[in-house]
Amino acid sequence: MRTLLTLLSLSLAACSAPQITGSPSYTLLKPEGDIGLANAGTPVADTSLSTLGLDEREGVLGAKFDFKWGMPHLVVATQSASWDGNGTLDVDFGDINAGEPVSSELDLAMHRAYFTFDFAPTDTVELGIGLGALVLDLDAAVKPTSGAVATQDFDELIPLPVVAARAGARVWKLDLEAVAAGVSVDYDGDEATFLDFDLNAKYALFGSHGSFHGALVVGWRTTSFEVAYEDDFDNVDFDASFSGPYLGLQLGF
Repeated sequence: MRTLLTLLSLSLAACSAPQITGSPSYTLLKPEGDIGLANAGTPVADTSLSTLGLDEREGVLGAKFDFKWGMPHLVVATQSASWDGNGTLDVDFGDINAGEPVSSELDLAMHRAYFTFDFAPTDTVELGIGLGALVLDLDAAVKPTSGAVATQDFDELIPLPVVAARAGARVWKLDLEAVAAGVSVDYDGDEATFLDFDLNAKYALFGSHGSFHGALVVGWRTTSFEVAYEDDFDNVDFDASFSGPYLGLQLGF
């Protein structure tokens, strides 16, 4: 009981002086994986993103905001990216037959909010677990270059709860951080699995925590997911990962 009261007292005391930071970033994001589309009631045959010409690394802008009140730590992040390319189908994609040359587009937006509770509330070490939420906004379109068949596409907004964990350490002017989150759900025949890993280092450029400060951020992010669902018109199967290095600038107080 005494330990619990001590933890609560530390958390409430820290609430009077929250730390807030914002980090715009630029990521070189590369997609890998498979995607498939079939008419409802028809088995899905997957084709690779590279076959569709959607495997190039693209520069992506994003933003992350951290709010820390001692032991509680909330991070909110958003990122959106687009790819386009050309290829030749090796399997049927909806109403488009295998062997058809196609032009393809893929839009992906990811919005995340992770709340963790730090069990090592010191200035030099952070170790916490918690919960969060993720929203995936997927939009893919494949069009035969001959124009004989209509564009085959799907557009889906997928909200998911996640379990999150965070570890961090401060050494000299460096802040090292690792964040992981994931979930696997199966509901009424629809399946979704999501894993997110973020490793980064922040080098202090000026100022200090508790006052206005800035830091250079270098990191690596990997996000992978697998979704399989059926609606009234289509069966969709999308198994992909998006990974790459990123560079950012953190400002906070």
